[in-house]
Amino acid sequence: MFKLLVLFILLTCFVSTSRALSDNSGLERQCIDGNATSCFELAHKFRTGVGADQDMKLAFQFYSKS
Repeated sequence: MFKLLVLFILLTCFVSTSRALSDNSGLERQCIDGNATSCFELAHKFRTGVGADQDMKLAFQFYSKS
């Protein structure tokens, strides 16, 4: 039950971030599919603000996923 709850929360986070990722939708899809490099690249973009709006919460989420 706990695993399902965690999975639901993670999916909700990724769905809510999809609007902010319009230019990075390919990387987001790859990250969701399990590509750690894509997750890391997205995290770096959100941390630095280069290629995406700077957002430390999203950066943390994607670093954690990677």
